[in-house]
Order: sequence, then structure tokens, then C-alpha cells
Amino acid sequence: MTSAQQAINDASFRILIERGWDILVLLSSDGTIQYISPNVQNLLGYIPKELIGTVARTVLIHPDDQPGRAERFQRLLDDSNWISRSEIRLICKDGSIIWVEVVTQNHLNDPAISAVVSTFRDITDRVQARAVRDRLRWVTDNAEEGYVIVDADDRIHYLNTQARLYLSIPTGPLDTVASAPLIELAKRVYHCEPETAWEGWPDQTDEALHRTRYLVRPETSQARALWLEIRLLASPDSWNGLRLMRMKDVTQMITNKRDLWTFQSIASHKMRTPLSSVQTGLAMLAGDPPLSPDEAESVIRSALSGAIRLREVIEDVLDYIRVPTLAEVGGECSVQRIGELIQRVAVDLKIEQMLWVMDEALSDVRFVLSDLAMEWMLIELLENSKRFHPRHDPEVQITVARLGTDRLRMRVLDNGLHLTPEQLMKVWTPFFQGEKFFTGQQPGSGLGLAMVAVLVWEAGGTCRLINRADRPGVVIELVIPIRAVM
Repeated sequence: MTSAQQAINDASFRILIERGWDILVLLSSDGTIQYISPNVQNLLGYIPKELIGTVARTVLIHPDDQPGRAERFQRLLDDSNWISRSEIRLICKDGSIIWVEVVTQNHLNDPAISAVVSTFRDITDRVQARAVRDRLRWVTDNAEEGYVIVDADDRIHYLNTQARLYLSIPTGPLDTVASAPLIELAKRVYHCEPETAWEGWPDQTDEALHRTRYLVRPETSQARALWLEIRLLASPDSWNGLRLMRMKDVTQMITNKRDLWTFQSIASHKMRTPLSSVQTGLAMLAGDPPLSPDEAESVIRSALSGAIRLREVIEDVLDYIRVPTLAEVGGECSVQRIGELIQRVAVDLKIEQMLWVMDEALSDVRFVLSDLAMEWMLIELLENSKRFHPRHDPEVQITVARLGTDRLRMRVLDNGLHLTPEQLMKVWTPFFQGEKFFTGQQPGSGLGLAMVAVLVWEAGGTCRLINRADRPGVVIELVIPIRAVM
């Protein structure tokens, strides 16, 4: 009887190995099983005497895992200090397969043991979970959306290939290439909009989970704006505070909505007058009694003028849709031009109480947005002031002031209504409709300020709306970059 077998016959040792989770195997120098613990029956279905005297690597190990096992065993015989660790598949008596972690060391020269000692631990659940995780990683790495897992301190624990591209994070260990909090990494490339939706980040309250958030990369002369919709997904309790975030490119959706808004705006405002001229003129020419030659000539000239103006308006809309807001030739608007646009829009909307305040030193300073974009923004802002005034007769004040060296701040004040806290938080969210809270209706695009925000954010600016402190009404503040002097 060997020393190892004598130790195994000890009652306390036998209880330990028979009730333990690991299977203990003693091998001779040729790999023959000298001893295997009784709990092998629970794991593999064999009783010990069926395996004793067999060569373990040929009887138990899956054929696909056998290559190289003889070489590993020889290394154990040559180096008693080396410990072999590996994960292999074993074949159960019923033909099923399990995964085990094998740890083996040579104790042949130890008089107390005189055997090669192996332990088998069942890791089937671990391997299967790892396989599921690997499949999930493959799916996410090949997904069109970006996926990021962050902890309660906003540190990144995982991000897929698309998320790395969105955040410009190079390959490499996350603790070196993405050591900063996620929000800091995002702000290197994007603006976090709307600002109110990102307040308190990275909290994970039920209310915060359902906020609509965007990362907006402003438009340049070389590239269109990029919009990423950010969604926090509810995480199971077992994640211990980790949160899964999805980043989805919604640029096309935003662009389509903006184009639709453009047509709505132009149809309801700019097309009305020239179209009316054409329609009225044609009705007069077709009327009874017929017009005199002089009268007909005058009507035709008026209708023609309206048709020409209508064509110009349509071409403006098509140009705006085809060409990026900032990259188009002449895509800028001077502060002095803003005053002219305000005057025109106020007359068209019949807003009589309009005050325009401008520092003369700023008259030649130019916003990065085009005349057309600024005009549409003013139409939307002033239409809202009129629509939500109790008597539809607002007092509106617009001011422009320099903010630092590279931005201008335009403020629009009216004396209409205060907004609710919910509206103040969501009013900039594309495409939140707030008008139903005032009238119960949802015509057009609701408050419409969301599309103003789209233009401003894509230009690299910011938007802010607060209730007036001195009287009913709101203050809208737009901070817009200025065109650098070449």
C-alpha cells in the first residue's frame, strides 16, 4: 500500500474528499489511475473501480482535447515544480460531455504521496455562461448601435466596436484609453443635449431612465451633424449598479423631421402671400364681367410677380434641404441682417409691439447660421409668442449681445404664459409637442422650439428657456457661434 493510499484510508481525509466538490485523482508515472474519489459517480456516472487501472487521458478526455495531453504529462514528470492548469471536456458514462478545470502536479518524489495528483472541478456552467457572453459580445461588436456598460461613477467597463467609433476611443485596455468618466469622453466630441435631460447624470432613477438624451456633434464645412440618441436600459439587480447604455445614430430621423418642419413652416408662412397673389389674379381674369385690357395687364403683372416670388421661396427650401446649414455658400447671417428679418417677420405675423435692441458695434458680426435658417427660427419663435399669448397680441423684445470672443447670445422675451416644470425640461426635446397642454390640440409641430434647437445644436450652440421672473411670459436664450473673420 502506498503512502497516498494510506492517507486516503484515514477516516477524516476520506470524508473530506468524498463530500468535496472536486474529484481527486492519483496517477502513476504512466498515467494509469491508481485512485479516484467516490464523488466521480455523481459527476461522470462511473463508480471508482470502473476507472482504476485505466489511462485517464484515453478513457475520460474528449478526443478533441487529447492532442498535447501526453506532452503535458511528460513535462510534469520532468519538472516536479510545474503545475499544469487547463480546461478540458470529459466524457460521462452516458456519453454526455462536461467541462472541468484540471490542476495537476507531480508528487512522485514525495514519500508521503508517491503519485501524480490531479483535481477535477466541474465548470460546465461557467464555460456555458462564457460562451453566451462571447456570443453576446460578437452580436454587440457587429451591431449598428453602440453599447456601453458603465458603473455608478460613470467609468466604462465595456463598450462595443461601434461605441468606440462614436466616442473616438482607440483599441486597448479601458483603464488606459478610457480612464475618464463617460460624460467627459463624450464632451470631447459632442454636445450633451438637451442640457436639462443630462442633469444629475449618471443617476439611474426611474424618471432618469426614461429621459430622451442626445449627443450632438456640430456640423462643419467638411461634415454634416451627427445625432446619437442615448438610452439607459434597465439593469438587473445582479449587475450591482452597472448600467447598460445604447447609442443609436438618429441623424437621418432628425434630418427628415427638420425637412418636414421646413416645408410646414414655409407653407404656412412664406408661401401664403405669393400664392394668394397668383390665385386672386387668376380668379379675377376668369371672372365675369371681363376686365379691361389695362386692368387685365395690371392683374397679370401682379400674379406674375407672385409666381416669381413663390418659385424663389420653393427654391430656397430645396436649397436648404440639399445643402448643410453651415456649409452652403454664404451660410452666415449678420447681426444687422437679423434686425431686417425681425422687422419682416413681425409685419407678416402682425406683431405690433416689437422691440429690437442691438449694440451697433456688433452690426457686422455674423452668426454661422444662414439667413434662411435665422429667418425660419425667428418665424417659429415669434409665432409661438403670438400663439401662446392670452390675447394673441404679445410684447416681444429681442436683444443680441456678445458672449466671449466666439459666440453671440440672442434673447427673446415675451409677455405670454409661464410653462410648467415638465415643459421647461422637455421643450427642447425633438419632437416634444407642448401645445396640447395649453389648448388640448396638437396642430403642426406643437411648441416648435425643438426644431429651433436642432438648428442651434447642429451649429454648435446652446438653447435655454426659463419663465420670466417679473411677469408672465418666457425668456428664450440662444447662444450661437460666430463666423471667424478670414
